[in-house]
Amino acid sequence: DIPKIAYAASFGARKNTAEFCDLIKPWLARFNHISVREESGVAICQRAGRNDAICLPDPTLLLDSQDYIPISSNNYPKERYILIYFLGTRTAIRWKEIHTFARKNNLKIIYVASQGQEDKFEKVNATIHDWLALISHAEYVITNSFHGTVFSLIFKRKFLVYPIIGPAAQMNDRIITLLNPLNLSNRWYQKGEISTIKTDIDYQSVYQKLQEKQKSARDILQSWL
Repeated sequence: DIPKIAYAASFGARKNTAEFCDLIKPWLARFNHISVREESGVAICQRAGRNDAICLPDPTLLLDSQDYIPISSNNYPKERYILIYFLGTRTAIRWKEIHTFARKNNLKIIYVASQGQEDKFEKVNATIHDWLALISHAEYVITNSFHGTVFSLIFKRKFLVYPIIGPAAQMNDRIITLLNPLNLSNRWYQKGEISTIKTDIDYQSVYQKLQEKQKSARDILQSWL
């Protein structure tokens, strides 16, 4: 008798195959309400018999920067820096270009790697509190992460997203679903165009759209409870 709600869930890199949809169909049927964070997830739910599934913003986006600042640390460089945050998912990272950009713009590089990202470069092992501080004070952010993108938006940073490639490329869908309605598709990295990270972002317009999404999501979630 307990209502079951899936809020902004994600299928990750799962493919919309008949076999997978048949597998999850009886489990999805147990939920009273289902929402997902990417448009491809809606299609998977529909194929698995849940035509009522909708796309809602990730729960981290239901809060504003002022909600996160109190739990961030003071552990960040005081000089200008570019934050690099990469998950270990396969990504075409052009390191020479990144380092050249940082050097030309007198930026220190702070590199936080997560979930299996292994390379020869020096890394910072950031706590969650440090991670929030590093994003909120960065001059620029480069990431392949959905939440790296989310918090760049929350803290109004200039950023670029490096697309994931290979078998896990569908994980880009959640970022595409986030950026396109905000008119920020230009924040996807294009080969040889790292300097576009310096382009201004109209955060007044972005935040207006985000606040509309926040209100809509809260109203929907409240109606489900």
